[in-house]
Amino acid sequence: GSGGGVGLTVGIDIFNDGKGGSVGLTDGMEMFSDGRGGSVGFTEGIEMFNEGKGGSVGLTEGIEMFNDGRGGSVGLTDGIEIFNDGRGGSVG
Repeated sequence: GSGGGVGLTVGIDIFNDGKGGSVGLTDGMEMFSDGRGGSVGFTEGIEMFNEGKGGSVGLTEGIEMFNDGRGGSVGLTDGIEIFNDGRGGSVG
């Protein structure tokens, strides 16, 4: 859709392909946000992707995080790999 929020607890997959809103997942495995904005929050998961043009990605106690967009920020705590291939933003 074009907005709103998606929240999933103790699940596996969650997708937000819209142009806004937010996605929140707890104790799951995969989360994707392919839209152009909003935020993605993931706790105790495995993989997180944000391929949009903005927004932020936060991952705690995970393994991999990718931000291929052109802005926003990527934050990873107690993980293994982090990538930011965009043209702006920050990686922490």
